[in-house]
Amino acid sequence: MWVIFEYLKSLGPLGFNWGTLCYSQYKFSLILPIVNLIGGFGLSWLIVFINAWILELILLFYEKKKFNFKYLSPFLILCLILFYGFYNLNFRKSSKFIKVSLIQLNIDQDIKWSKSYFNKTIEIIEELINKAAKNHSQLVILPETAFPDYMLYDLELTKRVGNLAKKNKIYLVSGAPDYELKNKQAYIYNTVMVFGPQGEYKGKYQKNHLVPFGEYLPLGKYLKKYSLFKRVANFSKGDKLNIFFTKIGSFGSLICFESTFPHLARTLLKQADFWIVATNDAWFSFSSASEHHLALSITRAVENGVYLAFNANTGISALVDPQGRIIKSTSLFERKILSGDLGLKSKNTLYNLLGDYIVYLSFILVLVLFFKKEK
Repeated sequence: MWVIFEYLKSLGPLGFNWGTLCYSQYKFSLILPIVNLIGGFGLSWLIVFINAWILELILLFYEKKKFNFKYLSPFLILCLILFYGFYNLNFRKSSKFIKVSLIQLNIDQDIKWSKSYFNKTIEIIEELINKAAKNHSQLVILPETAFPDYMLYDLELTKRVGNLAKKNKIYLVSGAPDYELKNKQAYIYNTVMVFGPQGEYKGKYQKNHLVPFGEYLPLGKYLKKYSLFKRVANFSKGDKLNIFFTKIGSFGSLICFESTFPHLARTLLKQADFWIVATNDAWFSFSSASEHHLALSITRAVENGVYLAFNANTGISALVDPQGRIIKSTSLFERKILSGDLGLKSKNTLYNLLGDYIVYLSFILVLVLFFKKEK
């Protein structure tokens, strides 16, 4: 029932996957790899199960009940989990790597969207991209809304960015706002764009799962008349997940809040060789929420057996391996280039193939137990 509750609260436009038990294990490299078999909800199930077992042992001691060997079964399960974690850390390794650089811009929110600071922002980005390319990077990644402009409708800026990629012979990924005109109406999107080493525009991904009351107003027809909601943005929802196929490998990107949802990551990463999360966590300031967001994204990467490039405007940015180990990371609120090797996926995990089957088994088990009790 615990797992069913966690699953239900993650569904729908108001779904919120923060606070799920499994994320408490993101630093435990012998335990976290089990999610590539059973998913994050499966790990939550195990946490509740092991804690219930500990409670049973305590009650056994205090109530002086006779010991039964059935009490050893959870201990054996825990041993198997640790053994599987050890196997993953030592034997599941990528054979092909690419050189990447994450650019943590650390541009203050109060000036980022100021027109007077626009040229300075572009100069900072250009300087950092040129420095990153000197690290022999094949792929350079900028965070969510790195360019504070509708890039594809600013031909001079689009050409400038394309020339940066061409000059440095890199694939360049960056966040920027975008809009489309449909039936004489403008639709604004939170977007990730990709440029190739010949300076060519390779495509874009428009954010599918928007932040309610942040990027759009749920029930806006009824709520927008209240002044409390006037500051809520009016982004539109993208309609598909995009995979970018390149000479250095295929990759997908989710934007910010999206990386917390298992079904989105799983759908995207069935075909992708590695994963990019572009985000702007500056809103979290120095709170622990930036680390929380990274923990959720790490769990998604382990579920699907891929390397993760997690790039935040003000941090934390990190390179993560498929076992959930942080290879390199930045601190909060520092301007930094984070360079390293990113491996390509060798094969799909069981979770990637079957999804949240633990949740469905939990539904069935609860129904069976309910009707059994009724009889």
